[in-house]
Amino acid sequence: TFHPYTTFFFYLSDLFLVLTLIFLSFWFFQNPKNFSKFSFGDRRFLFFWLFFILLTEISVFFSDYPFVSFLYSVRWIEFFIVYILLINHLVPLKRIFFLIVFFMLGESLLALFQYLNQGSVGLSILGEPVLSPDIPGLAKIFLADELFLRPYGTFPHPNLLGEYFVFSLLFLGFFWKKDPVVYSVFAFLLGLGLIFTFSRVA
Repeated sequence: TFHPYTTFFFYLSDLFLVLTLIFLSFWFFQNPKNFSKFSFGDRRFLFFWLFFILLTEISVFFSDYPFVSFLYSVRWIEFFIVYILLINHLVPLKRIFFLIVFFMLGESLLALFQYLNQGSVGLSILGEPVLSPDIPGLAKIFLADELFLRPYGTFPHPNLLGEYFVFSLLFLGFFWKKDPVVYSVFAFLLGLGLIFTFSRVA
């Protein structure tokens, strides 16, 4: 059975991040002078990051599921690493925005099929959780006195999926002038996905 709060997801992006760190380590090893040019950003913000990560690690000891909590706390370390990569301009920000928009278009179609199917569509290899209206603990909504399963896409929860749709719609603003017609279609698909998550948070 699937429960989003007791399940940890290992994504392909996690593997790519580990590979990035390995190659970056080799780069520093071959050219030690490059490390002196490496920035950790504003010291106050760096302190905030490290303090926050410390608090998340401490909170693991008070969790009902310490192992799962520890794995999720590692996510904050990953976010910190991505932040370091971004402020050192090792990853172009606009390229990240475009990739997020591109992949969220696929998530929008997947969410639509999940809603119509009221369950998984068989893409577990891509991270799709096992979904069924009969599984307890999954997010559902009452519409016209009927209970409907909310789509998850490949995310742990519909609210998280909805929030990514919101950010994707904002990121579209960076590319809108290039082709307003195409990006209007993108905005429609992303907006449709957002609506079907029924996420009040998003």
